[in-house]
Amino acid sequence: MRSIAAKNQNATSLPASGALIKKENWLLKRGHVFSYAGLFLFTAVLYFRPYEIFPSLAGLSSMAFWIAIATVSIFIPTQFALEGTLTARPREVNFILLLTVAALVSIVFAISPVDAWNTFNELYMKVVLMFIITVNVVRTPRRLKGLMLLALSASVVVSISAINDYRLGNFTVEGYRVTGSIQKGSGMFGDPNDMALTLVMMIPITIALFFTSRNVIKKILYIVCVLLMILGITFTFSRGGFLGLVGMGIALAWKLGRRNRFLMSVAIVVALAGFLVLAPGNYRSRMATITSHGGEASAMSRQELLKRSIIIALKNPLTGVGMGNFGIVSIRN
Repeated sequence: MRSIAAKNQNATSLPASGALIKKENWLLKRGHVFSYAGLFLFTAVLYFRPYEIFPSLAGLSSMAFWIAIATVSIFIPTQFALEGTLTARPREVNFILLLTVAALVSIVFAISPVDAWNTFNELYMKVVLMFIITVNVVRTPRRLKGLMLLALSASVVVSISAINDYRLGNFTVEGYRVTGSIQKGSGMFGDPNDMALTLVMMIPITIALFFTSRNVIKKILYIVCVLLMILGITFTFSRGGFLGLVGMGIALAWKLGRRNRFLMSVAIVVALAGFLVLAPGNYRSRMATITSHGGEASAMSRQELLKRSIIIALKNPLTGVGMGNFGIVSIRN
């Protein structure tokens, strides 16, 4: 009788324990609601810099900093409450922690340890901290997609801004290039090369969203976004952006055209030829400086910097010259 009672007790306790496990999994999966809200808001402020757009917010130029502080303050106790540790330890986090150790060691051997420490403390650690928060906070596909759509929104805005600047002749760089920065010359997209490479990164993500969406209207919007970003890259006249666009196109074609590699290769060549034909007149001549600078100052400078960086890396293979120290040994005008 006792054994039967024990079995009955175990049988009734199993559903209860199962429900408890489900509840714990639900909490783990959907934890960090407020941390995610802070991360999302922080990212939005970095992208759009509202204090530069609206004069009434001009006094809030440190908005991103205080949002980051609030996010970290919420994240740390929440993370300990959910998992009892400061961070999860997937492979990516382990790698970034190893890189951080290497960065600390390199400070000791830096040409200017002060500059190396300042770069480590003021720039590198902020990136690492937000990376770790992102890894722990973005726990569901929905949250990941939310950040993707935020990045896509910013990319489309700067693309439209770049297209409009080109249309109006607002060439803020070298007399014929544009940036997508909403406030010209500032923000994350103040440099046309940075903007172009950001758009190159966003195009395959947008194409992936296109293929995973079942809504026809959304599919059309994603295609429009891709076209806008390609135009934005073009009007920056960025050689790095062009190379990234070509490389991205080849990688996507190889991945998506597995059933007919030859046909996809032909499509890439045709698309590239059409792109160059439709590009602005001096676009082709600028891209030609990738292989032969032809006396073009910017291209010559890039080539010399590349050679110099290789030499410095070979001379200092283990610890380098220190974070923020390349300017000391770099080519100077």
